[in-house]
Amino acid sequence: MSKPIALIFGSGPNVGYATVRTFLSNGYRVVQTSRSVKKLQDGAFTDDDDHKALECDVNDTASISRTFETVRAAWGQPSVIVYNAARLVKADPTDPFSSLSTSDFEATLRANVVGLFQAIKEAVVGFKALPEAERKAFFFTGNNLNELKPLPGFSTLGAGKSAAAYLVADADNAYQNKGYRFYYVDERFADGRAVVNEIDGQAHADYFYGLVKGTLTSPWWSTFVKGEGYVKFPWNR
Repeated sequence: MSKPIALIFGSGPNVGYATVRTFLSNGYRVVQTSRSVKKLQDGAFTDDDDHKALECDVNDTASISRTFETVRAAWGQPSVIVYNAARLVKADPTDPFSSLSTSDFEATLRANVVGLFQAIKEAVVGFKALPEAERKAFFFTGNNLNELKPLPGFSTLGAGKSAAAYLVADADNAYQNKGYRFYYVDERFADGRAVVNEIDGQAHADYFYGLVKGTLTSPWWSTFVKGEGYVKFPWNR
């Protein structure tokens, strides 16, 4: 029996590497991607029969499609996808619309929204080809910025994450009855505050795996607390 496959976009030393370790240790083959393969190869992982590092630029939808094609050709269809890629151009919090260029704003949307759209499209193609019994999940690491409470200086990333949240919700609504789950993952402290710069990579990885295995459950807006799993807060629709 072939091993299930997890594919990570925008891997790195926090959420990405923890997710690689967690899924490898639970019998998955794992592909992690970044714009720099060398960066991933320096992350204590070597390419072998269960792990690959690939170059992928999420600003380019063709690069995303090529990544899926490469994984399918080598191992088969991925059943778990993590979209951890993001692009931020900081704005002057006192004058965001003068300090940001339109071209910078468009560039961030390509990574944060258009790239996600393409990854969801490719994921759905793959999910349809997998056995019905195989668990299928797509995770987007959102972490707070879809809330309609502007975070000063984060105009580009906030707009992108808000649009991304809609795409994730739309996908989960459309495909949940087929067994394909889509989650906007949002780590919180126990009191509901956003963790902001205290994102716990291993907590994310454990949460992803729990949702895939079915030991944890969550709606699409997946607010979770480390060690507790999904927590519904009063403001979480």
